[in-house]
This record gives sequence, C-alpha cells and structure tokens, in this order.
Amino acid sequence: MSVSGQVVEVRTQDRGSEVVGAPAAGATSVTVADPTPFDVDGQVWIDGTAYTCTAVTEVDDPLEAGSTNGVLTLDAGLAAAVTEGTPVAVWSGTQILDDVILDVVTMPGEPPVSVTLTAGQRKDWTMLEGPVDPPVAVVLSDDLSVLEDAPGYSPTFDSTQSASPMLMAAKGANQTIANNTWTAIDGWFILQDDRITADAAGKVLTVQVDGVYDLRVGVSFDTSAVGSRAVQPHIYGVDGGDSGPLRLVKLPADGRITVETAQYVRLVAGQSVTFEAWQSSGANLDVRGSNVFLGQPVTDCAIRWVGPL
Repeated sequence: MSVSGQVVEVRTQDRGSEVVGAPAAGATSVTVADPTPFDVDGQVWIDGTAYTCTAVTEVDDPLEAGSTNGVLTLDAGLAAAVTEGTPVAVWSGTQILDDVILDVVTMPGEPPVSVTLTAGQRKDWTMLEGPVDPPVAVVLSDDLSVLEDAPGYSPTFDSTQSASPMLMAAKGANQTIANNTWTAIDGWFILQDDRITADAAGKVLTVQVDGVYDLRVGVSFDTSAVGSRAVQPHIYGVDGGDSGPLRLVKLPADGRITVETAQYVRLVAGQSVTFEAWQSSGANLDVRGSNVFLGQPVTDCAIRWVGPL
C-alpha cells in the first residue's frame, strides 16, 4: 500500500557510504556501512585518492542483526590509514557523483524519511533544493524508499530559479586525435539531459534555454611521454564560432593524463557547444573512452544552466 507524505526539504549529498572500522595504510579491503551505491569495476574516492573496486561483497553487520555492511576490494592498497566514518564516494573519473534526496514527513510530529530519487526524477526537483515551503504532497512506496507520484507538484522551468537545463555525457569509445590538430570529440553517450540536445554524431550539444552555463570537460589521453595535451570548449551561434579558454598541460612521468577545464558562458537558445582535444605527441593518439554502462566514464562532460542572462 502506498504512503502519502509531504516534502519538507530537497537536498543533495555525495553518493556513497562511510568506512566501518579503521583500515590501515596498504589495506586492499575496506568495509563500508552500505554497499549498494558501489559496482564492480567502479571507482571510489577515499580520503583524496581514487581506487577501482575489483569486488563488492555484502557481509552481516556484527552489531545489528538483520543488517548488512559491505566489503570493497580495491585494486591498490590504501595510500594512508583511514578512520571510522571516513566518506567513501562514488567517483566518475573527474568528480564525485551526488544524489538528490527528498526529506518527506509521513506522520505529523515524526522525523522525516529520506528518499533518494532516480536519475529520471532528479531534474524535476533540483530547482527546489533547500527547505520547501509550503511542503509538497507526494506518494511513496509502502517501504518508504521510492517516490511514486507527486500530485502536489507540477515542475515547470522558471529562469529566475536554480539550474534545470543540463546535460551529462561520457565518451563511449576511444577516438583518435591527429598530431597538432584540434579535433571535436564525438560519440558522447548521454547519461542525463534536459533541454540540451546532442546531434546524431553525439558531437554538437545545443541548448534550448537562454542563460549562463557552466561548461566542464575531462579528457583522458592514452599513454605517450612526448609533447603536450590540451582541451577547450568551442561555442557556435548565429554569428559563427568562438573557442573558449584552453587548458594546456605538461605530461607526468608515465605519459598518461586527464586534462580538465571549466568555463562560464552566456548562451541563447539554439547556440551549440563542442569540446575539442589537441595533442603534440608526434603521432596519432587516442582519447580514451570507457564502459559507460558501468557508470565509470574516463572522458566525460557536463553542461549546466546556472542563471538567467
């Protein structure tokens, strides 16, 4: 049987869990309070370092009958000892992922329950982030874990409110970048979009709402110890194109690097963006794709509306 309630707050928090116990430096197994956010071959962020999970195992919680913890097996030992309660976050390759959570009161005088939204529901609620006054009527599943309906809320976009139009994408396959040649990245696999569209090649990303946008991209190049790497956004509009500020970097000793850049731009509906990569290794070099179905992009981008013009 469904349960009625009222949303009193919308908030975001890092996707993940926290450490149980106190694993030592070099440990390759970390116990977490909740294993459900994590995937095998997925990346996690622990105390400033990224690791890959080679296994995720549920174990009984010794302190609470009927509850389970989880053990994450890492591809490398911990860089340093961590303490109980240290956050363990899901890592995209360039940033910590987050969840949108509704705090819902189902009985007067009782504390609210927290409901994590699905990817498809997130975009309709981020505009309301913060305390909700007056509260919004919703319907939850009988176990209070799933938002089933929101009869008290009909989301519409208002350019005076917080960001709503957005796009998140990951590079689905490797792409060859010729030496000393700026090349637009194509084949973006769209993870989430709202009022920003991609063309058939997954290259040209077009906004549908006027506003100030935050453009972010992280491009991972294959291994070569020669030359430099750079990325930049390229803006297209009625009067032609304009390249944004580039990010040029020197290589680390192992020759593999992810280059990131971010920029705020003013765009009107119909303007488009591509993200371009450049390298000077002296030969062709790949931008690395990823298995996006595991949710672990190696090269990824985001475009977010942050305010009106």
